[in-house]
Amino acid sequence: MLTENGRVLAVEDDGLWVETLQQSACAQCSARSGCGQKLLGEALMPNMTSVKAYFSEPPTRIFRVGEQVDIGIAEHALLTATLLAYLVPLLALLFGAGVFQFVFASEWLSLVGALFGLAVGGLLVRAHARRNRSNPLFHPVVL
Repeated sequence: MLTENGRVLAVEDDGLWVETLQQSACAQCSARSGCGQKLLGEALMPNMTSVKAYFSEPPTRIFRVGEQVDIGIAEHALLTATLLAYLVPLLALLFGAGVFQFVFASEWLSLVGALFGLAVGGLLVRAHARRNRSNPLFHPVVL
């Protein structure tokens, strides 16, 4: 289970809205003080994000707004979501480009096939996300 600490923003019957610090790889890099990527990321992205963490079982205590809590998500869920988000569109892009190149033997149409495959891959990922929207495996839980 991957865990994160956050501050409670709101309390609901089925879970908590929790604000957490958005982590990036820039904090781990040895060139963090002189890197333009870090400055650009800080300027364009806020450092805090909010997420709803569900109760895995009925809470045994009362949570208050402003309180610090630990939330977690299963490693399997994060790995599955990451692989789907990156691998499916990439494989669909390559498949589309290959099929159009084989059928039409044209670089321009191969490019069209690649873009078509990328769009289909994105739609497949979106359909999977919508189908699993209520799957508790893909939601963070209050620890």
